[in-house]
Amino acid sequence: MRVALFTLVVAAHTHGTTPDVAGGSGLLATVGHITRYGFVAITVFVLFLGYSGRKVSPGAFWRRRFGQVVLPYLVWSVLYTVFLVWWDDSTPMPSAGELARNSVGSILTGDGRYHLYFLLISMQIYLLFPALQWLIHRTAGHHLELLAATVTLQLGIFIFFDWPGATAALGWNPYLHLWKAFPMYALFAVIGALLAVHFERVDAWIRANLPVVIGVAMLGCAYGLVGHLRDVDAGIDSTRSSSPWNPQFLPLFVGALILLYLVGMAWNDRRGNGTGPVARIVSYGALRAFGVFAVHPMMIDVVYRVLPVDWMLDPIPRLRSAILTVIVLAASLLVVELALRTPLSNALVARPRQPLRRRKSLQRAS
Repeated sequence: MRVALFTLVVAAHTHGTTPDVAGGSGLLATVGHITRYGFVAITVFVLFLGYSGRKVSPGAFWRRRFGQVVLPYLVWSVLYTVFLVWWDDSTPMPSAGELARNSVGSILTGDGRYHLYFLLISMQIYLLFPALQWLIHRTAGHHLELLAATVTLQLGIFIFFDWPGATAALGWNPYLHLWKAFPMYALFAVIGALLAVHFERVDAWIRANLPVVIGVAMLGCAYGLVGHLRDVDAGIDSTRSSSPWNPQFLPLFVGALILLYLVGMAWNDRRGNGTGPVARIVSYGALRAFGVFAVHPMMIDVVYRVLPVDWMLDPIPRLRSAILTVIVLAASLLVVELALRTPLSNALVARPRQPLRRRKSLQRAS
C-alpha cells in the first residue's frame, strides 16, 4: 500500500507539470489527494500493530521515531531551499545569511518544497501517538461511537476550510498552515488505529461481505469524482473543484483507501513466501519509497531542464505525462540507489547504508 501511494504521489506531481492537460491534471490532482490521507491511516495502522501489547514509554517511543524522520526533514528542507535558489537563473544567489533564514523558515512551515509538509504531519503523528493509544484504550467498547464522532469532526473541518467566507468572517486566512495540523487528518488516524486494534474481526468481516464492501467503496469514489467533474463543468475554480478538503471528496478518500486495502489484502493472500517477482519488486520499492518521495520534485525539475520533453512528446500530451512519470521514477530511484551507498544514507533516505553488491559477493566467496 505504501509503494502504491508513493507511486501515485510521483504521478500526480509529474502530471501536474504538464500545462496542456489541465483538465486531466485537475482530476488526477483530486485523486492524488488520497495519498495524504492514506499515508496517515497506514502510518497509524502500522504503529498500532507494531506496538500492540507492548509497553513503551513515550520518551523511548519519541526518541526512536523522531530520530528516523527529523534529520531527513531538516536535510531536505535545507537542500530544497538552496536548490531552488541555485536552479533559478533569473535571480542572483542570496547571501549565506539570507539562505540560512530562508532555510529556518522552510523548516518551521514545511514549505521547503510542496511535499515536505507531510513530514511535519508524520512528526505530529509520532508526537500524539501515546495520546491516541490512550484514547483508543479509554473508549474500548465504544469504538463505533468514536468513529462516528471523528467522521463528524472531519466533515466539520472540511466544511470550514471549504467555506469561501471563512477568511472574511475571521479576519485571517484559515488555510495558512492549519491544513498541516493533525486534526485535518483525525478520521484517517482513527481508521488506522481501529483497523489495527480490531484487525482480525474487521478483516474477517470484510472477507465475508466483500461484494458489499467493494460496492460501497466504489460508490464513494464515484460520488467524489462525479462531483469534481460537475464542478469543473460549472466553471468552479480549481482551488475548490480539486481542493483536498472539499467535503464532497470525503467519500472518495475513504472509498479509495478501502479499495487500496482490498488490493493489498488480495496481494498478501497470494504472495506466498515473498520470493516471487512481484513480492521482490514491492520489497525493493518499500525500502526506497521514502527516498523517492523526498527527491522526486527535484528530479521533475531536472528532467524538464535536461530532456526536450515538450518537443519529444507534444503530439500526445497525456502519453507525455505517463512517460515523464516513468522517467522521474527511474531518475529518483537512481539517486536513491546512490544515496543508499553513502554515509549520508540515514540523513537522505531514512534507511541504513546498504553495502555494495560486489562487496556482498566477495564476502560470500570468502
